[in-house]
Parts: sequence; structure tokens; C-alpha cells
Amino acid sequence: MDNFKAIRGKVIVKSYTNQKEALMIKGEGGKMIELWMGRQYDENNRRKNPTLCEVVDNNSKYDYIKTGDLLLVHHNYLSGGEDNPFCLEYNPQTGVGIYSFLASNNIFCILKKDGTVEPVCENILAERLPNAITSSLIIIPDTVKQEHEDRVKVLAVASEVEGIKSGDIIAILNKADYEICYSWEKEDYSVIKIFMEDVIGVLAEV
Repeated sequence: MDNFKAIRGKVIVKSYTNQKEALMIKGEGGKMIELWMGRQYDENNRRKNPTLCEVVDNNSKYDYIKTGDLLLVHHNYLSGGEDNPFCLEYNPQTGVGIYSFLASNNIFCILKKDGTVEPVCENILAERLPNAITSSLIIIPDTVKQEHEDRVKVLAVASEVEGIKSGDIIAILNKADYEICYSWEKEDYSVIKIFMEDVIGVLAEV
């Protein structure tokens, strides 16, 4: 299944399609319990579809992406078998597929063995900022407090990103922040990423 070579700026990856189904939770007395989540019935493809894959081969300008690296990619790339135009080979018994796609900013991060993520391919990792609602007359409960849709705080940047660093507050196109949902070691995680091209500027203050 690994006997594929990438060409013409593409990357070839291997992925397990059921990677988001099993989840470990802590039960009574600290005992760990494995749950089957049934996410194939979720209507939100971002939560349902796999996003984690292993690099088989890379023929792109992003030559720091190496065979064996774990990548977080767009949720449309790794969904299923024969109905997916990116799929080269799929084994329905094991749920393992081989996929090929053009290397672009839809490759978001490298997932390290310790579970940390490193942005790649011109992407920025960030956290959303609360949109403070102030009033001398009304107490706003936490349940209705909102977050800014046009600015975020930078956590890390890919090597191609210039003029932006960790800790900066950046203005972005409205709702350009995208939440990557992924599973690692049978636990759910998410991280916010921004395309470099969607950044309007660095803010002097919020």
C-alpha cells in the first residue's frame, strides 16, 4: 500500500478513516473507558471526517515535510474510498486509505510525537479573542459572551510567514479562522488556523 511516488507538486499520505470514532474517557475511580462515538452519523464534516494522516511521499516545494511525518489536513481530503477523488487505494476491511493531493495551505500542521502541532505551508495557529461586552446596566452571562470574528492572537507561524510572530494580535478577514478537529491517542483536540493570505494586518492594540 506504500508503493506510491508523488509527482508534480503533490503529497501522498496514508490515513485511517475511523480515527475519530474511538474516544477514551475517565470513568468512576479513574478507570479509563473506551467509547465508540458514532461520528459517521454527524452532519458536520469537519467533526466527522478524518484530518490526520502519515506522509508516504512528498514532491512539493515544502521539502521540510518528510516521509513518516504526521500531518493535519483539510477534512475533505481523507473521507472514505471510491467516492473520494483524492483516493488512490482503500481497504474497507481495515479502513486504511492512500490519498494524493496537491501540497498547499490546506496542509495545516505537522503533529509531533508528543502531541504538539507545528504550522506549515503558510499557515498560522491562533486562539480566538473574547469580544468584551460592557454595560453599567446589564450583567452579561458567560453563556452569551462572544468571540471576535475578525481578529485572533497568534500562537505560532509557519516558516513562510513573514512580519507576524507569536503573541501578535492580527486582523483577519471576517470568519477566516478555521477550527481543525482531530483525534490523537484516542482523545479529541482542536486548534484554530488562519491562512496567511487572509491576514489583513497586525493590530497595535485590541
